[in-house]
Amino acid sequence: MKTKTLKEAKTFTEALKNLQDGNCIGIRPKNNCCYIKLDSAENLIWNDRTRAHLSTELILNKDWYLVVEDKEPIIYVPENIHFDNEMDLLFNDDKQILSVFGGNYQVSCYDYRNINTGKNHKLVKVKRSELKKGNLAYRGYFGFSDLSGYCKIIDNNNHVYITDNSNAILSDTPYFNWYKVVKI
Repeated sequence: MKTKTLKEAKTFTEALKNLQDGNCIGIRPKNNCCYIKLDSAENLIWNDRTRAHLSTELILNKDWYLVVEDKEPIIYVPENIHFDNEMDLLFNDDKQILSVFGGNYQVSCYDYRNINTGKNHKLVKVKRSELKKGNLAYRGYFGFSDLSGYCKIIDNNNHVYITDNSNAILSDTPYFNWYKVVKI
């Protein structure tokens, strides 16, 4: 979820430059409800309430703020987590693969060389209900580099993961935190 934060800009000119450079989504003076932003053609826009409050004195005020949109930090998949091009999970020194077919999971030998590491993939926080059959996900409280935290989604309730001793475990345990593995 993105939130809005105020950052101090000092002068109207400095605030306006940041707005035009795309470093913020709007500007506003301190202790005032005015909110100014740019439209797609980079024209200053404001609502009637803002226009009524915008005076020369206010523009010359040295206490302007940038309205910035906070972005969640990118969580990269650690490079020790391996998977193939179909996002099936590799384990046991990349000799075995965990995949999902038709609502069932399958563990099989893996001898191909199209191995992906987390280098070009990130974890996106999602609700469990947003994960679909076959998605590669991270669940729970393990630590992003722990293989047992990664799983393949079987259906709306079940997922399968690999334990530290390379066993595949089918589970319907609800977890509070879910992340989907996606290509950057």
